Amino acid sequence: MKIRKLAMWMALALTELLLFAVAIGMGRTFVLTGQEGPLRYDETILESAGDPADEGTVVLRSLRPGVTRVWTGETSRTIFAHSTGLLTADTFFGPSRADPVFACMVFVMLLAFFLFSLWGYVKGAKQSLCQYKNLSYLGWALFSGTLLTLELCRVLVADHVLSAGELAGQVLTGIDGLLRILAPVFAAAAVFLVGSNIMLLRREGVTWRYALGILLSGGCAVLYVLPGMLRPRGTFPVLTGPAAALVQVMTYYLFCMLVSGAVCGTLSAQYVPRTDKDYILILGCQIRRDGSLTVLLRGRSDRALAFGRMQEKKTGKPICYVPCGGQGKDEIMSEAEAIRTYLIRQGVGEENILMEDRSANTRESLRNAREMIQARQKEAKAAFSTTDFHVFRTGCIAREMGWNVEGVGQRTKIYFSVNAWIREFVACMYAQRKAHLMAALLLILLVLSAAAVNLMNQ
Repeated sequence: MKIRKLAMWMALALTELLLFAVAIGMGRTFVLTGQEGPLRYDETILESAGDPADEGTVVLRSLRPGVTRVWTGETSRTIFAHSTGLLTADTFFGPSRADPVFACMVFVMLLAFFLFSLWGYVKGAKQSLCQYKNLSYLGWALFSGTLLTLELCRVLVADHVLSAGELAGQVLTGIDGLLRILAPVFAAAAVFLVGSNIMLLRREGVTWRYALGILLSGGCAVLYVLPGMLRPRGTFPVLTGPAAALVQVMTYYLFCMLVSGAVCGTLSAQYVPRTDKDYILILGCQIRRDGSLTVLLRGRSDRALAFGRMQEKKTGKPICYVPCGGQGKDEIMSEAEAIRTYLIRQGVGEENILMEDRSANTRESLRNAREMIQARQKEAKAAFSTTDFHVFRTGCIAREMGWNVEGVGQRTKIYFSVNAWIREFVACMYAQRKAHLMAALLLILLVLSAAAVNLMNQ
């Protein structure tokens, strides 16, 4: 698999190098049309030849690197001869005969990133809906697909082929228009997040953990407003322009990852496992002081019971329930014992219950339950039951452990699940921090390169 990916990236690099060579070959000449008189220029830098098919056309060729003005009567045009032999007009990265090829290079690069990311997501989703890389691949596909669409729109709308300098300028300002279009979406989402968090704080108590939506909305608002404060030309226009562009690019990157997380989380929560399971884990959470189940934990237990009864009705195969969760400092019994008591009251026989009462978190619950199940039945098929917002990350943790286990999710109140989903999203992003850090570095390099080209083109 790594060899295949390496071959794909090498093919892309070779394609880009080939296009660059074609661009340099085309750009070694510059055509002036409608010339009625003799031209004046530095003949040590350029040479010219008339076009036999058109007496008013002059083809300029580079002799050595340099800058010269080409005069026709009282009018002139500045020509830059680069060390590669490329000729550009008016500015350092101005129009040239290679502009269509440069635009093609950008298009090929964006298309390759989009197809690679989309292919990675589709392939990963076929293996399992619960994989951290699915979130990353889908987010990258959304981001590169947006840039690809913007590039196509520019090609269709523009009355001329953009030069390299104009392309660089579009990188610095292109996301700005998109974020303006999405402003109502951002505003509506922020109002929804803040409203759900206020309701959560009023009903569940005041703690910063229940204000993640408010914190996310405030952070996004700062990121949204900051470019407008930086973009006006001030004391350091060379710095503020790229800084504003970088903030906008990273803001849209975060937006794409949020959308990807919502899609991956929803798909995994709505997935119904195959009805061939031997065991189903019930992941524990906080219980009440009297040992009874909270609404959240009772929902997880009921979802497991519903799946077990559905399977037995459909296939006749009974299922063994595995309550998970140790005893917290403020709990009178283990969470697994509380779930076991509830299952028995719901008519489940004790012989169909296998308790795991030593874990303190999800990873430990999965590891301990797996060891207990494999000690009893080596090739057992298992599922797990948890709250809908928790299905994706739980499945990712299980897959990291090499355990192919499927999950079912129980719905909960929207004001609670929104805040919990943000917490899960942050955890998923942290799990893939190296990949996202690499992507951020590439975006920073892209913006800085575009800023350098734009500065040299002024």
